[in-house]
Amino acid sequence: MSKSVAPATVLICAALPQADRSGTTAGRLRAASATVPVTSAISVNPATPAIPVTWIGSLETLVTGGFAPDRSDLALDLEPEWFASRQKLRGAIARARAAVPGIEAAVLRRAPLEHRELLAEAGIRVVLVDAFADTDRGSRRPAPHGWPCRNVAWGLWEVESARRKPTGLRAWLPRFTSLPVARPGGLHVLVDRTVVPGGRAAMSPRIERWIEWAQPRQARGAVVAATLADLPAIVERRQRQPFGGSVLRAA
Repeated sequence: MSKSVAPATVLICAALPQADRSGTTAGRLRAASATVPVTSAISVNPATPAIPVTWIGSLETLVTGGFAPDRSDLALDLEPEWFASRQKLRGAIARARAAVPGIEAAVLRRAPLEHRELLAEAGIRVVLVDAFADTDRGSRRPAPHGWPCRNVAWGLWEVESARRKPTGLRAWLPRFTSLPVARPGGLHVLVDRTVVPGGRAAMSPRIERWIEWAQPRQARGAVVAATLADLPAIVERRQRQPFGGSVLRAA
């Protein structure tokens, strides 16, 4: 009798509307705040398992969005210029967590990640980055083999958002260009920053396709969908749970 392998872990990340002074955007923001579920789980098809989504928002969006304090499915969009000043970075995170204390995840684009200890002390546990800076640094805690994440500061995990592009026939088929191949035991980070106005919970068609792709696979145990904030607990659980053989198909 063969043993089961670990399912693929999928993290789906989407953009929340951005706040500005226009009444139109403010209206969309209120609509998105009302339509995004209190929990992070979304089900396009009610008959299939709900899939959690991490919602990425600017500081002003999170502060003015009227979100429940315990929301853990939100991620703060870190501005690169904040990293020029430890005081400014600390203050921005404090504002976000004062508005939504449940926030433990953040996203940084177009800049190397610095001040990691400050982020951890401020309550951020996971940061999604374009690519690892100072790649020669080893991880303090081991991550599952092949996972694009590392722990270079106690209490803080970094996750790479880059993923392999499809090749061969899949690269030419529009329906499949944004769908991953769920490698058993692998970590797949899917990010779409498209802001969709109206009452669709800020979901783009691509996010809907990812959710539709993940639901049946999660139902049969080939995929485990989670939020960015769930990552530390998932890594710890994986470290305690050996796998081998295969009875699952994740494609």
